[in-house]
Amino acid sequence: MLKKILLSLLLAYTLIGFIVVPLVLKPQITEIVSKQTNGSLSIGSIFFDPFAFYISFSDLSLKDQ
Repeated sequence: MLKKILLSLLLAYTLIGFIVVPLVLKPQITEIVSKQTNGSLSIGSIFFDPFAFYISFSDLSLKDQ
């Protein structure tokens, strides 16, 4: 029983880390940077590794107005 609970928690942590976090971060980061710099930030994709706490951005570009 305890193994099933721990395995479920690990699976939830993995799914949230690899899938949900990048989906939530992308619009928030672009909005914050746009407000702070008065420019336009575009992000191709975000990769987050919840086990190594590593984040990677690809195709980043910041354009000013």
